[in-house]
Amino acid sequence: MRQHPYQNLPQHCYWRAAVAQTPLADVDPVVAAKFTISSTDRVATAGYHIKPFGWPIIEAYFGGCCAAALEAGGMAAFFDFAVAELVGVLGSDFATRVKPIRIHSWGGDPFALGSYSFALPGFADCRRTLAEPVDDRLFFAGEACSRHDFSTAHGGYFTGVAAADQVIAARRAITA
Repeated sequence: MRQHPYQNLPQHCYWRAAVAQTPLADVDPVVAAKFTISSTDRVATAGYHIKPFGWPIIEAYFGGCCAAALEAGGMAAFFDFAVAELVGVLGSDFATRVKPIRIHSWGGDPFALGSYSFALPGFADCRRTLAEPVDDRLFFAGEACSRHDFSTAHGGYFTGVAAADQVIAARRAITA
């Protein structure tokens, strides 16, 4: 069996180290009417899901530095950026056919501080560490704790169920 990367540290220290190796990304979705990426020659671009589930909307996903820069300008900055990119793909008439619906700036949300988690290269095993309880008193769940379903809602759900089971087991051990 492979040695745990933080095996020689106290439990609270290796949990903190694991958190540092699996940070949150800044990805902001804007729901505005096929998935396309409008630019492949630069980092500052977005991904667009056109008519998801047949609905007359476009989901736009902005990530990294691009999302962080646009957050300061609010919804208008995201919408203007998306329209400019999509006009380049779908033609100038496109701009007159869309309007913004909703945005959530995950990076600016004081309770989230980011959106999807990602593991730094070589540190994917840290997800296992994130899911371990600390002293059977502090329990963690969320998509960042999922070894196989990270960055997904079902990854968050399943780790929540697992953490709840751990809490129940710890409580039973105290009363036994």
